[in-house]
Amino acid sequence: MASLPATQLELHFSCRHLPNKDQFSKSDPQIVVYQFVRPTGWQEVGRTEQVKDTLDPSFAKSVTVEYRFEENQQFRFHVIDVDAKNPDISKHDKLGSIEITLAQIVSSPGRILQRPLERDGKPLHKAEIKIVAEEVSNLKQIAKFRFSAKNLDKKDLFGKSDPYFQINRVLDDGSKTVVYRSKHIMKTLNPDWKEDQIKLSTLCSGHVERPLSIDVYDWDSNSDHDLIGSFFWSVQELLSGRTTFDVLNPKKKGKSSGIFVVQAFTIETIPSFVDYISSGTNLSLAVAIDFTGSNGDPNEPSSLHYRNAGRMNSYEEAIWGVGSILEGYDTDKMYPGGASLPFACASMIVHNDFPPLATGFGAKLGSTGQVSHCFSLTMDPNNKELWQPTVHGVSGILEVYQHALSQVTLWGPTNFAPTINNLASRISSDLSTTARGTSPTYHILLIITDGEITDLTETTKAIVQASSLPLSIIIVGVGNADFGAMRFLDGDETGGLRDEAGRRSERDV
Repeated sequence: MASLPATQLELHFSCRHLPNKDQFSKSDPQIVVYQFVRPTGWQEVGRTEQVKDTLDPSFAKSVTVEYRFEENQQFRFHVIDVDAKNPDISKHDKLGSIEITLAQIVSSPGRILQRPLERDGKPLHKAEIKIVAEEVSNLKQIAKFRFSAKNLDKKDLFGKSDPYFQINRVLDDGSKTVVYRSKHIMKTLNPDWKEDQIKLSTLCSGHVERPLSIDVYDWDSNSDHDLIGSFFWSVQELLSGRTTFDVLNPKKKGKSSGIFVVQAFTIETIPSFVDYISSGTNLSLAVAIDFTGSNGDPNEPSSLHYRNAGRMNSYEEAIWGVGSILEGYDTDKMYPGGASLPFACASMIVHNDFPPLATGFGAKLGSTGQVSHCFSLTMDPNNKELWQPTVHGVSGILEVYQHALSQVTLWGPTNFAPTINNLASRISSDLSTTARGTSPTYHILLIITDGEITDLTETTKAIVQASSLPLSIIIVGVGNADFGAMRFLDGDETGGLRDEAGRRSERDV
């Protein structure tokens, strides 16, 4: 029997009366969500952001899951007190948890479930979790906005306020759930917040007339934040041209606590990968392989690069697994010493003039003895163009990988930025020279690595700079190292990836 189509649900969370685990301040809670998946068992499917110094957190970051009516979908929700930047929840204090089915949430009145948190199977005194399930629609649309405020109330005794705002959905029962929280701006009554964006599905479930609210707060480092005021609004109001709202504090009986100003608000549609395919876009694959010393001596069985004629090593399995999927879209199977894949869609065949690319990083090259963080796996000393030599299909990538492995010395460190910057430069150059009317090319960079990124700051900057290009980056980890930085680069836990200068990635890359 065919399965019923899955429904995308966003789960929003808040907690009340959490136990306090910090000695000199309040806990810094975060929720980690697990789903039981057969046959592998419990798997993490998402986590909220960390909310600092509170026992009554409302989390802005939701977790999206698939709801299948015909399946018994078991979930665990762990509330932890974050003490350090470590993705392993066993390293943090556990504040409580519950284990329930997704059906229990969906069947709750208004899809709002409130339950006592438990520890060691016993309910905790007063501590509870609230989970709100919202069906997701308009997955391809984002709202871009830039807000400011004027003449906000002064809340600090010896200085001006430090304002921030949060956006809330108003639920059917009149309660609110936070969907966005801005950065605070120090010492001003006239804040001008940076432009940001949010998925329309997260903001209002895709329903532009849905009631929303904005709360403006004065941020405090060592105590509860003070409410300056609030107001109700909808996306439809902003699209209709409304630009100002009175910020009202209920304690002031209708007297204005400032003016909230809409500097810019637009709705944009982001093309999906399927949209790119159906429009006749060429697909180009570049593979970058980690040749650092932490992989181990390729002549030793313990090495992730171990050369064994009888079976694939970890890198070969990753190349074959991901590359074979992408190769299904290719018609001529030609890849550069990196790799590009043209593809067929429906009845239309698109021939790609860009061959695939296969590169490496972190090795000492035999010809020069110099460490390179981006070199062609063809190892052709006569070719000066990194992305030019072509290989044929995934088998060709495997062939040049095996050849390069015998020509280099594994070294280090593990730097991603040179490869990303190099490919981004090539894409930018191609965009500037591509003739009008020719099919566009979408690029995929597959990075296969065994461990910690050593140039995380530079890599973050490179990804942010490349986020405006037709490029997606897939990072595959092999071995048993700590891959916590991969979650940081995804940007989901921090509301979008930002570099050291505060510049935000234009989209998920």
